[in-house]
Amino acid sequence: MKQRKSHLVVIASILITPALFSCTPQADRTETNPEALVQGLADFWATKDLGMIDTLFTDDCVYEDVPDLQAYNGKQEVVQFLSDILAWAPDTRVVYEATYLGDDWATLEWVWSGTQTGDIEGLIEATGKPFSIRGSTILEFQDGKIKRNTDYYNSGRFLYQLGVKFVFPSGQVLELTE
Repeated sequence: MKQRKSHLVVIASILITPALFSCTPQADRTETNPEALVQGLADFWATKDLGMIDTLFTDDCVYEDVPDLQAYNGKQEVVQFLSDILAWAPDTRVVYEATYLGDDWATLEWVWSGTQTGDIEGLIEATGKPFSIRGSTILEFQDGKIKRNTDYYNSGRFLYQLGVKFVFPSGQVLELTE
């Protein structure tokens, strides 16, 4: 009988011990699906549905527009930034040419095009001119959403396509060339 009892203790400890360790509380972490997040971003640009930002980005996200030296913090600022773009170029299109995915990051190559039919507040009056520029984005994911979006593109080419001229205080005019 003693032999059998010791076997039961060993078997019970083998069965119970893993359960004790697996029951320890773990952080509530949502699995990240980079492919789905990139597709969601592409869907946003196709539909221009600003409500999608809530499901795509973390609450404390950062959207950095490197050429403009601007960073937008949190969903509300990101929505305002994207809303402003859609106000001056309602026909905006972003087409992803290449996508490189990691577990918690992605890099995208894209072409952004549209027509500047509205004023870019405080900078450029409506020109009615089309633009098309290549760029890239680095995305960082956290808890199943986009934590950081950093865009890079040639703003000089963008301004050239809009016909922007810089006039210095001396009266000298600088026209951008391709």
